[in-house]
Amino acid sequence: MTDRLSSEREAEIAEHLATTKNWSIGNLATRDLLAELAAVRAERDQAYDNLAGANLARWEEEQDNSRLRLALQSAQRGRRRLRTELAKYVGKEPTIAEEMAYLSHCLDAVLDLCDDAERQATRWENPLPVPEWVAKVRAAAEGMVPRRSYPPALPWARLMDDEDLWDFLAELAGAAAGRSVVPSAQDALSEIEDTCARWRAIAEAQHAHNTAPGPSADAPADGITRRIAPMQALREGGERDA
Repeated sequence: MTDRLSSEREAEIAEHLATTKNWSIGNLATRDLLAELAAVRAERDQAYDNLAGANLARWEEEQDNSRLRLALQSAQRGRRRLRTELAKYVGKEPTIAEEMAYLSHCLDAVLDLCDDAERQATRWENPLPVPEWVAKVRAAAEGMVPRRSYPPALPWARLMDDEDLWDFLAELAGAAAGRSVVPSAQDALSEIEDTCARWRAIAEAQHAHNTAPGPSADAPADGITRRIAPMQALREGGERDA
């Protein structure tokens, strides 16, 4: 005797029940037991299928979690690089005096170039005509030529992508429209200048990061990494990393 009913023995019993004409109580009970056994096996097979499906779903979830962890680590590394770049600019903007000294140095170099061109033309026994551009460039460098146009007031703003540019414009509009909460126009102007200075540092740091050479400079970001925006993390998560 064995504890288990083999498939061969079960088939023999089923065949016997299908052909017998002796429907004793034992045969009827055996038939009912075989039917119940078939139902139990069907439930078992369905449970195995459900378990396999649950295991597959769990494995896929673990794979998704692994990809998300890798993407988060990549975004955090990018945020640290951006914060490092940002530190190079924040608080290190040139003063007005330094900018004026630099512009004066540039204008002096232009005027020296004009003087050199004029000396080269007149140093001969029979002087050559002074190039026409000398007078025009000297007049422009000395401020004698009226301006026909003015350069963009915020050229660095064009370094930002559309999302950052909209955020900057919204914050700028909020600073400009704060008459009800800002004591004076001078305070509002200071708030606008602070907003521009902060966003200029962000724009230049982002541009420096995007154009920096390196093995990953040209590597396309996958969809998950793009959803975890490094620049957004820089602005919103600074306090958590402090």
